[in-house]
Amino acid sequence: MFTIEYSKGLPVGYESFLIQKYDSYMTTCRYIEVYCSSYNPHYMLVKEQGELTDLLLFGDKGNEAICFNSNTAIDKKVMEECINELFKACPTVQRIGIVNSYAGYKFPRSYMVSQANDYIIELPRTLDEYTSQLGSSTRKNIRNAGSKFSRDYPRAKHVVLFGNEIGKDIIRRIIELNIERMKHKGIVPGKSEMDIELTFRLSQHYGCAAYIEIDGAIAAGNISYIMGKRIFSQVIAHDDNYSRYNLGTICQMDIIQLAIEKKLAALHLMWGDNEYKKRLRGKPQALHSYCVHRHYNNYLVGRINALAYMVVIGIRHSKYSKPLKEAIKNYRKNKWKDELNFL
Repeated sequence: MFTIEYSKGLPVGYESFLIQKYDSYMTTCRYIEVYCSSYNPHYMLVKEQGELTDLLLFGDKGNEAICFNSNTAIDKKVMEECINELFKACPTVQRIGIVNSYAGYKFPRSYMVSQANDYIIELPRTLDEYTSQLGSSTRKNIRNAGSKFSRDYPRAKHVVLFGNEIGKDIIRRIIELNIERMKHKGIVPGKSEMDIELTFRLSQHYGCAAYIEIDGAIAAGNISYIMGKRIFSQVIAHDDNYSRYNLGTICQMDIIQLAIEKKLAALHLMWGDNEYKKRLRGKPQALHSYCVHRHYNNYLVGRINALAYMVVIGIRHSKYSKPLKEAIKNYRKNKWKDELNFL
């Protein structure tokens, strides 16, 4: 039997508990302060026989609220009771979102909004042990790319910085490389100027920036967050002028080597299906997002909208939409090239 103690605000005094319990950079007070400042925060201490066993973080804004325990697996009964407690404490809240949960749920008046995969590399004790698990062609490509790059750029620097060692100019350069890389591939960039500021602020606490520098300029980089025994790869990018050296993968291998040397348990390549994640031995772990409604009528409308959305997403990811997606990507690529030529 457990008890729940509800409070408003952020449980700053329990930050170390959050880190040790959940190993998720998203389930911390620091993350909420940086990325979720528009929400009114709440938290619930879950105790069994007086001992703290779980700490759930919530935030409300208008008639909706969200659970900030992301990339975690909270017990179903605990989550359900905490949701009921929040509905009681916040009478204006009509729906509560559960985002990126490793656990699957089925509550009254709830439905799944989306599903994605977090690709996780379980890290062995040594780098040799890790590389031996890779496919033969992957090992060969990484080895050849590294040898070719070292031969052509013997003075290139491999740099790793942590926390407040990381300057905003480094964050900006890596994110700008990511934006340029997405445009070159015909993909709408998911990063913006606001991401530079937010990523920099969080990196001062949990950040790890690994980058490759050529003649004083960053040619490839990776921004990650280290949390407990896990490392989360947030942004990876390289200058398209060095694509033949596969610098993005070389930089990712620098992070893998670092994580193994620090005796971390796992590297999260985060959500989004990508072939390179599978080549690097990332195993998909399903992430579920849910919506829980206070009233049945609103639940029915929301469920219909969610089903329609998931049908659209299913069609978008099906093999039948591939020719259209490729055509759109090619159009974006050509447009990007035209913009560069104009400049």
